[in-house]
Amino acid sequence: MTGSTNTLVLGGDTTQSQGTGPTVFDVAQLSATGGNGQFQGFSTFHKTGTSTWQLTETTAQLTPWTVSNGTLSIITDESLGDVSGNLTLLNNATLATGADISTVRNVMLGQGGGKFDVSPSTTLALAGMISGPGSLTKAGDGTLTLSGNTLWTGDTHIDGGELVLDGSNGGAQLVSNVIGQDNTALSLRNGATLTGWIDPTDVSIDTTSRWNMTADSLVDEVNLAGTINFAAPSSLPMNAGRTLTATSWHGQDGTVVLNTVLGDDASTTDKIVVNGDTSGNTFMKVNNAGGGGAQTVEGIRVVEVYGASDGTFTKSGRIVAGAYDYSLVKKGTDWFLTSLYVPPPVGPETPAEPGTPVVPVTPRTPDEPGIRVVRPESASYTANLAAANTMFITRLHDRLGEPQYTDALTGEKKVTSMWLRQVGGHNRWKDSSGQMSTQSNRYVIQLGGDIAQWSTDGLQRLHLGVMAGYGNDDSNSRSHVTGYRADGSVSGYSAGLYATWYQNDETRQGLYLDSWAQYGWFNNDVKGQNIQGESYDSSGITASLEAGYTHKLGEFTGSKGSLNEWYIQPQAQAVWMGVRADDHRESNGTRVSAEGEGNLQTRLGIRTYLKGHSKIDDGKARTFQPFVEVNWLHNTHDFGTKMDGVSVYQNGARNLGEIKTGVEGKLNDHLNLWGNVGVQVGDKGYSDSSAMVGMKYSF
Repeated sequence: MTGSTNTLVLGGDTTQSQGTGPTVFDVAQLSATGGNGQFQGFSTFHKTGTSTWQLTETTAQLTPWTVSNGTLSIITDESLGDVSGNLTLLNNATLATGADISTVRNVMLGQGGGKFDVSPSTTLALAGMISGPGSLTKAGDGTLTLSGNTLWTGDTHIDGGELVLDGSNGGAQLVSNVIGQDNTALSLRNGATLTGWIDPTDVSIDTTSRWNMTADSLVDEVNLAGTINFAAPSSLPMNAGRTLTATSWHGQDGTVVLNTVLGDDASTTDKIVVNGDTSGNTFMKVNNAGGGGAQTVEGIRVVEVYGASDGTFTKSGRIVAGAYDYSLVKKGTDWFLTSLYVPPPVGPETPAEPGTPVVPVTPRTPDEPGIRVVRPESASYTANLAAANTMFITRLHDRLGEPQYTDALTGEKKVTSMWLRQVGGHNRWKDSSGQMSTQSNRYVIQLGGDIAQWSTDGLQRLHLGVMAGYGNDDSNSRSHVTGYRADGSVSGYSAGLYATWYQNDETRQGLYLDSWAQYGWFNNDVKGQNIQGESYDSSGITASLEAGYTHKLGEFTGSKGSLNEWYIQPQAQAVWMGVRADDHRESNGTRVSAEGEGNLQTRLGIRTYLKGHSKIDDGKARTFQPFVEVNWLHNTHDFGTKMDGVSVYQNGARNLGEIKTGVEGKLNDHLNLWGNVGVQVGDKGYSDSSAMVGMKYSF
C-alpha cells in the first residue's frame, strides 16, 4: 500500500485478533515511498475506535501517532518510530506499555486527555515534554516517571500504581491537581515540584522536592523529607485556613510551611489533621498571614492527631508577630502555636535523710499564668531611640573643661577658641517585661568653638558658639525566655548652638548659665536572630538649660609648697529630648512606633574640686583641677517601643544616681585638657559607664 500524504488508521471496536489478544500491527512494514515496506509514504498515523492495537517490532520512520480512542499498546518506544514524532492522546485514549520503557518523546494531551497504562513491575519513563489542555491519567500497577517539562493544564489522575515526578533534569515542575485512588502513590524526587491539591493518594517527598498545596487536600500515608508549602493567601489578613488531612504521617526531617493569622487562640490558620499515627520529626515554618500578635491561652492549634502522637513537630526559625515570639508546643496529642511560656513544673526533691524535716514545695496552681513571650527586637528599637536622644547631651564642663581661665599675659578673656571631646560608654538595662537584657557600646565625637563674646562690665561675660558631632551606638538584646537575640545600631550627626553666661567676679566665683540646642539625624538598624533586618530613620531636637554657682570654701598650702584652693559648685540642668523615630512597618507586617520622645531629664548635683598650682610651675600658666561630682537624674518618660499596640519600655532609668571624677587642666596659655570617668546607676539593673577626654585651644 503506497501513499504520499495519506493517513494510516488503526480502527474498529474489535479488541482481539482470532480471540487470543489485541489486534497486532507490525511497524516494520512501514517505509518511505519506494522502500521495501508493505505500507509506504504515510505521514500521519491514527488509532481510532475502542479496540486495542498492539504495535510490534520497530521502525526508524517518523510516525507521529494520534490515539483518539481505545488503546495503543507497545513494549518498546521504537515501535512509535523516530522520537521526534510526537504522541497525541485524545478523549482519554490509552497508551499501554508491557515492559520497561524510557523515552524523550514529546506527548500532547488534547481534548479529553490521555491515559498511560503501565503493567505491573515495569516503569514507563517519559523525559520529553508533556503539554496540552487535557488531563493525564496514570493506570496500571506499574510506575510512570515524568522528568521532562510537565505543562498540561488539566488534572492528574492516579488510578493505579505510582506516579513519580523526577526533577533531576530540571523538569517535573507540575501545576495540576492530583486525584488518586486507593493503593496508589505519588512521589516527588530530585527537585520536583507539584503545585495544586491532592485527593487522595500516598505521598512521598524527598529532601529536594516540594509540594505547594493550594487548597484543602486529603492524602493517605505521608512520608516527608522535603517541603509541603501551604501556598500564601491571596489577601491579608487571611480569612480562611486550609487543611491537609492525612491517614498517617511519617516525618523524615521535612518541613511544612503554614500560614497563620498570628493572634489569640481563635486565630485563622492552616493546619494538619492526622487521623492515624505520627512518627519521626517534621519541621514547621509559620508565615504570619496578617496577625498583629496577641496573648494566647491554650494556643493556636496547627496539628491535630487522632492516633498515636509519637512524631514531633519542631519550629523552624522564628515565629513573630507584633511584640510577641510564638513557640510550637505539644499539648496532649496536638500541637499549638503559643505566645505563652509556662516554666516547667518544680521537680521532686531529692529524698532527705531519715529524720531530716522536709520543706514542702509549693506546686504551681493550674491557672497560674505563664509568661507572655516578648520579642528581643522591641528592646533593640528602644535602645536605638534612647541612644539617639542621649548621645549628644553635654554639660558645660563636658564641653569646655574649666571655662574660666583668662589670658595669663593680658588678663583678657579669649574671644576665639576651638574645643573637641570624645566619649566612649557602655550601657546595661532590662526591659519592662523582665525578659530581656540589653547592653550597648557607644562612641561620640563633638567639636565646636566660640563665634562671639560680650562683656558689659569686664566681669560678666557671654559666649555664643557652634558645635557639631558624630555618634554611634551598637546594642545587643537577649531574651532569657527564648534565648533569641537582636542587634540594634544607630549612627548619626548633630549640629547646634550654645550660649553661656558667667557672672565671674574677680574671685572667679558666682553664677553661670548655659544653654544649647541641637538637631540630630540618625540611621537605625535592627537585626533579629533568624528574621529579616529592618532599617529606618530618626531625627529631632534636643535642648538644655543648665545653671551652677561656684563658691570658694577655702585654700591651703600643700606639703611641697603648692597652693590649693577648694571650691564647691552646686548644679542644676534640664534637658528636653525630642528625637523621634519614624513609624515603621516591618517586613513581617508588624507596625513599630516609638514611645518616650519628649522626655524631660532633670539633674541636680554638686561638684567639688581643688585648684592647685605647684611651686615648680611658678611663672607658668599651668594649673590642674581634680574634681568629684555627684548627681541625681530624673526622667519624666521611659523610652519604649510599641509593636502592633503592645508597648515595651526601658526599665530602671527613671531615677539615676551618678558619680563622676576626673581632672581638668591648663597646660599653657593656649591649651586646656580634661578627662573624666563616670557611672550612673538606676534600679532593675540599669547602669551606664562612660569615659571622656577633651581639649580646647584658644587663639
